[in-house]
This record gives sequence, C-alpha cells and structure tokens, in this order.
Amino acid sequence: MKHWVNNVRERIKGQGDDFSKKRNAQIAKSITSGIAAKVISMASGLITIPMTLKYLGVEQFGIWMAITSFVGFIGFTDLGLGIGLQNALSQCHGKDDRESPKLYISNAYFLVGAMATLMLLVAFTAICFLPVENLIKIKTATYANHIKDTFLVVVCISLAGIPAGLIQRILFGYQKGNVANMLNLIGSIIALGGIFISVYLKLSLPALVALFVGTPLIVNFIYSIYYFLITKEHRPNIFKINRRVIKELTGTGLWSMLAQLAYLLKVNLPVLIISSTIGTTAVAQYTTTQKIFGIVGMVTTMALQPLWPAYGEAYHRGDYKWMRNTFNRSIKIIALISLPAFVFMSFLGIPIIDIWTDTKDVLPSYGLLIACNLSIVGLGFNTAFAMVANGTNNLKPPTIIGLFVILAAVFVANYYGFIIGLSANFFTNDLSKNTASVESIAWTFTVLCDIFPAILYYKISNKIITRMQACK
Repeated sequence: MKHWVNNVRERIKGQGDDFSKKRNAQIAKSITSGIAAKVISMASGLITIPMTLKYLGVEQFGIWMAITSFVGFIGFTDLGLGIGLQNALSQCHGKDDRESPKLYISNAYFLVGAMATLMLLVAFTAICFLPVENLIKIKTATYANHIKDTFLVVVCISLAGIPAGLIQRILFGYQKGNVANMLNLIGSIIALGGIFISVYLKLSLPALVALFVGTPLIVNFIYSIYYFLITKEHRPNIFKINRRVIKELTGTGLWSMLAQLAYLLKVNLPVLIISSTIGTTAVAQYTTTQKIFGIVGMVTTMALQPLWPAYGEAYHRGDYKWMRNTFNRSIKIIALISLPAFVFMSFLGIPIIDIWTDTKDVLPSYGLLIACNLSIVGLGFNTAFAMVANGTNNLKPPTIIGLFVILAAVFVANYYGFIIGLSANFFTNDLSKNTASVESIAWTFTVLCDIFPAILYYKISNKIITRMQACK
C-alpha cells in the first residue's frame, strides 16, 4: 500500500520547473492524505445513516434531512468572504507576499464573526417566535416540537461554525489541504462516536443532531487556536482592521457569495420541494439515494479540491502551461472515476441501498436511481471546470449560469411536476394538478443543473486558460 501511494505521488509530481514540482507535490500530498479522510468519512456515513434510520424512524430521519437543507443556506451568510480570503492568500503565496496575509486574515475574521453574531441573534429570535414547524409536512403531530428544537440546534451550530471554518480556507490558500483533510478525518471519527453515544443513551433528535453537527466546529476551533499560537505572522489582530482590505474582500466576496448560493440552492432546493409537497418519507428516500452516490462525489472532490489554490498560485506566477496540462488531466481523471461508477451503480445501486439501510421505505425507484447517478457524473465534471474559475477569480459567468438554471429547475419542478419530456402534465397542459414526484423533481434538477451546464462550464474554463496563454 505504501509503495502504491508513493508511486501515485511521483506520477502526480511529474516534470517542470521547481515551482511546478512543488505545486504538484502539494497536490499529491493533499490527495493521498485525503484518501484516509474520505474513507473514514464514507465509512462514517455508511454506518450512521442505517443506524439513525433504525433509531429515529423514517419520519424523524426525514425531518433531520429537511432541516439540514433549510439551514444549508446559512453557508452563504459569510458573503463569500471565506472564498475571498482563500483566493487572496493564494495570490500572496504566488507573489511571495509575507506582509499582506495578516491583514486579510484579521479583516476576514472580524467581518465573518460580526455577521455570524448578528445572524445568530436574528435566527434565534425567529425560530423561537415563528411557527417553523409548519415548514415541513409531517404525519405524526408529536414530532412538531422536535422540529423547532432541532432547527434551533442546527442553526446555532452552523452559524458558529462559519468563523471557526475560516481556518480551512487559510490552509487551502497555502495548499495545505493535507492538514485540512486530517481535521475532517478527526471530525468524522468524533461525529461517529457522537452517534453511538446518542443511540446508546437514547437521546432525542435535537441532542443527537447537536453531537453529530457540532464536532467539526469543535475540531476547527481547537486547531485554530493551535495554528495561530505557532504562526504568529498570521494571527488575527483587531488593530489590523483596514477599510481598503475590507472593501477588497467584500468586492471579491460578492460573486463568491453568489457562487456559494447557487451551489447551496442546487443541493438543498430539491429536498425543500420534496419535504413541502410530498413529505418526510419521500425526503428520506431521496436523501438516502443521494448519500450513497455521494461516495463517488467525495472521491472526485478529494481529487479536485487541491487544484483550486494551485490554479490560483500558478495564475499569479504566470505558469499557464501547467494550468492547461492540469486542466486536461483533471477531465481524464473525472472520466476514469465517474463513468465506471455510473455503470456499476446503475446495475447494483438498488440492491446496495437495500442491504445498506435494511429499510424498504427508503428504496428508490429505478428512475430516481438513474437521476441521482447522472447528477453525480455531472457534478464531477462541473467541479473540475469550477476549480479553474474559482482559482483565477473568474466567478461571474459560471455563477450567472448556475443561478439561471436553478431558477428554471424550480419553475419546472413546482409548476409542471414532470420527468423532463415524459410527464402527462406537459402533454395535456393541465397544470392545475400537482403530480410532482420524487423522480420528476430529481430528473428536473439533474438535467437542468448538472448535465446541461457542464457544456457551458467547459467552454468557460477552456476560454479562461486560452485567453491567459494568449496574453502571455
């Protein structure tokens, strides 16, 4: 195994000047260290989902997944400052600038901390006084109190996790993805332990969610203290708050925020539509299918995530040849991972989910299985294309496309309720009936948000690199 890992590292390092070799070495280190983190994370998911399904029941599990989708939009309340910080630090790294990082880090923590605190006060007040339990369609009335309590737990932890998660952006900005991967690995192990404790002690849904969701926050917080103790030149300083830097970060963060929003909408809106129109049992069916395919998504993300800061650093050094070679190689890697996985899961997906969950109520239809399967293939290629745009701060074109196709998907899913091109509603023009199904919603978002945009995203990313090579 050790020999295989070393061989992979040497192949990724490849040829080139010293900067290229160093950059490739960091990517190789991030990918190989990420293998352990993703394996543990996948194992945790494979264990926790059937365990929590059995313990909570299908309806309470669906409530948890629906609430997670609702509060998933909290991720963009940092106004894209996390991405802005990562790109700024990649630029400093590419230019060998050792003075500016402290300014960027100090201002990012100040802004994100202030916004998270404000949002926490607003969210806490809203959840306590508004009937949030009406957002989710449930069959068992006694679960209504669990909805409000679980909302409160997830929202508070998620908001507190935004400033705590900035340490990951700092690490990725300096191409230290291997360290970030280890933090995720530790968080996954502790979160798994939290699930075992919750089941053993027979804790309620809110308590179980608190233990599971809160562990990444604690891990990031503890490592942040350690990092800033040993890296004094990056330690946040309130006296470094600077209007020019704030303006720069917020300016960069606008399109970053919209890009985050587009991704969060794409991931969470199908669940929200299903929970409000069909019910929590259907949510459990959809999210369980997505989770099993998410294993392939995690593998592709693991392989591609280190490219984001690497593209940024290469861009600012003017190493466009490396960018072109790496871009072409990344597409081949995604094809080698995604396409065999698609064929395998198309034939064996349903039996695997049956064995994994041992719960007939969450088994998908073949139509839902293929929709989720295609979604992951599209996601893999789109992620490869997004790394170029993210690393070079060319976020505007793909973000506009992403938001447009999401709005189109919401319109189709809500008002037509059909599997694209096949629904009876479309042919009869009878739009008064709400015949939306899990399959129709899944296919709508897969085709419009994953498959169709991939062609446009490829052209955008290819054009970015071609234009840079021409300017050189």
